Amino acid sequence: LHLIAPKESFAFPPKYYADLRHFKRILFLDEKAIVEKALDTSLEPVVTTQFLLSRLSNRAVPVTCVPYKALGTSIGKYNRWLQSHDSKIILKRLEKLVDEEIRSKIRDGRALSSASMKQANSSLGLVVEYIGKCLQSSSTTATSFGSAPASSEVILQQSVS
Repeated sequence: LHLIAPKESFAFPPKYYADLRHFKRILFLDEKAIVEKALDTSLEPVVTTQFLLSRLSNRAVPVTCVPYKALGTSIGKYNRWLQSHDSKIILKRLEKLVDEEIRSKIRDGRALSSASMKQANSSLGLVVEYIGKCLQSSSTTATSFGSAPASSEVILQQSVS
């Protein structure tokens, strides 16, 4: 929720009411319904993607998909990185995280039944498909989460490249 309504912006709460209402609509839906609803709302795609990945962790996917944990960084560093990059860069990095790193952890991890492997890959495929649709839409071209200090650009340097 800190991405929807950052604490320093509480002085202007009406600006974030609509986003919080949109988030409330997807909060208790299953993954497929979240993707369908999220594409029809003005909710930031990065917020929806992170929510999907967090929901998949240890449910459909037997490894952590929470973005900052999967990237091996702290939540503070991850938040600063989010604030210093626009949505397209963040979505591309999350897409790479899902496609390459999380899927390889599943393949290299403990033995899974074929049904579990199929469900995990299907769920991750849904996230990648959603990210692809968001990247194709024009709404993610100029969206940024804010400005952070210049030093935050190197925080996830190895992860972003």
